[in-house]
Amino acid sequence: MSIFRDGRHIGFIGGDMRISILAAIMKNHGFDIKMYGVTGADRFTENEECDAIEKLFAFSEIIVLPVPVTRDKTCVFAERPEISILLRDLIFDSKIFGKKIFFGGLIPRDFKASLEEHGHTVIDVFENDRLINNNAIATAEGALMIAMEKLPTTIISTKFAVLGFGRIGSHLANIISALGGEVTVFARRDEALNNAQRHGYRSVKLLSDLTEKYEDEISRELDGASVIFNTVPSVIVKRGIMEKMHKRPLYVELASYPYGIDSKDARELEFNTVYAPSLPGRYSPVSAAEYIFEAISYYMSELEG
Repeated sequence: MSIFRDGRHIGFIGGDMRISILAAIMKNHGFDIKMYGVTGADRFTENEECDAIEKLFAFSEIIVLPVPVTRDKTCVFAERPEISILLRDLIFDSKIFGKKIFFGGLIPRDFKASLEEHGHTVIDVFENDRLINNNAIATAEGALMIAMEKLPTTIISTKFAVLGFGRIGSHLANIISALGGEVTVFARRDEALNNAQRHGYRSVKLLSDLTEKYEDEISRELDGASVIFNTVPSVIVKRGIMEKMHKRPLYVELASYPYGIDSKDARELEFNTVYAPSLPGRYSPVSAAEYIFEAISYYMSELEG
């Protein structure tokens, strides 16, 4: 049985341009679609945009939520300012509208459990390794675009600090290095530090205990960079470090809350900080939508046997 068989009804809720483009891809593959609160929905027919979320529930066999599903664990992520969709409003008894298959990215555990308790199937596309890797590449490229827009210099010979050497950090370091930039990797885990060194990057260990000597060392290291990219969802650049820094390099935040820098301290100390969530949706929405489509296709093939 094919995922692309005629008659499959699929609904899209919230999100950014990735969801709108994904809806177009699915439509081109023969799906009947409806949307609620989707950015770019004006590209579709009036009949394809619902004015009430209950209409989308009644129509859909599959419901696609954003990537990420939420940023605040309360509301569905939606770029349209007039749209506010509470996660709890998506939890309904399957006896009312039928059992659904939900897809989304970075789905909160309690929300997923509640949907499953009501008889629905819930699949987090961010458990797909290929999608995670492709998304990391798109994020790294978007982050570098931000730096290029704001730097008064070329990438070549410019010094960059990359905090964290996971998927995003490693892709970012590789792209910068390929363009001639100088990269120093900062990481907490010895495995990540050793991996960075094997790739030829200078590396600095991040510690959790902030002694004055450590703060002096890290502040000097970060002072040498024109751009700091953070990928670690933990406060790394603490106030003591910021106060010891003489320069104010561009700081690009790629991690989720609680971020790598305290936003209040950053404002007070006049750090040049850019918070950059959902970069694939901003800088490469077509590719990002294709990656999500590929992941959904994979999981539907698994479900259909």
